[in-house]
Amino acid sequence: MEQELMLTIGRERYRRGFVAFHQGFAEATRGFALINKLNRCLVCSAAALPGCYLPFQGHRPGCDRIKAQVCTTLEGLKILP
Repeated sequence: MEQELMLTIGRERYRRGFVAFHQGFAEATRGFALINKLNRCLVCSAAALPGCYLPFQGHRPGCDRIKAQVCTTLEGLKILP
């Protein structure tokens, strides 16, 4: 149930072009953060499960593009090194 809710919320964020800044954002690597003991995409909330192909978990192909735009913006604002 919680997984379905996270994916629904992630779909809406992706559709609107938003990125979720969870508490674990500072420790995020490659656009993924540890949320509720699962490594999740910061854009669509899809869980990166070992041995599972991400699109089958609800991951969107444009997430990497959105994350790259956010990183570029944050670097320009001197928020990221």
